[in-house]
This record gives sequence, structure tokens and C-alpha cells, in this order.
Amino acid sequence: MQELGASVSRYEFRDKRVPEGVRVNLTTALEGKNARTLWFVTHLDTVPEGSREVRETDPYNPVVKDGKIFGRGSEDNGQSVVSTLFTYKALKTLDIKITSTPTLWAFQICDLQGPNH
Repeated sequence: MQELGASVSRYEFRDKRVPEGVRVNLTTALEGKNARTLWFVTHLDTVPEGSREVRETDPYNPVVKDGKIFGRGSEDNGQSVVSTLFTYKALKTLDIKITSTPTLWAFQICDLQGPNH
């Protein structure tokens, strides 16, 4: 991100429920024409596995059912992180400075409860 000219800030929040003991949140911003913020908000964490007894399939073995993919992480916010990074890269490569300041907020806090909560 810094190679693209984006500012990067890291915020750590203590959380004894995760093995690392902290959850890391990041913000990155490219300079816009004014101080207004265009937010790209996403999360980095994944729902805990939870009890396999309540699942119809193994979460680590993706299956296609009724035209949909079912499996751990098959639909999460990873795509929004990647698409935001590509947006940043495109703006810098094409030398486009948009009116607002594009800012990514990537956090790890929303999937604490797990699928059985």
C-alpha cells in the first residue's frame, strides 16, 4: 500500500479469545482532492469453525449445491479487500485523483461468535 502512495495505520485491540492475543485493524488512504472520505469497509477475520455436528457438509471440503458453493470462506469479505487494492492500484497507475479520499478500513472483530451463536 505504501508503494502506491497510501498512508497505512495499524490498530491493535487486545482480545484473549484469539491465539495471538490481539486483533489487528488497518486503515489505508490515498490522497483525494478534498478531505471527504470515500470508505471501503471490510473485515479480515473468519467465522470460527464451530460444531461440525450442526453442518450438513464438511466446511473444509467445498461442495456445489443448487448452483452455489458451500464451504469455509467461500463467501466472505476477502473479495472486497482485493477489489479495493486493485482500485487503489488502478487510480495510481492511471494517475487519477478522485474528489474524495479513498480509505480502506479492514478490521477483525465481526466474526467472534461463530456460526452456532
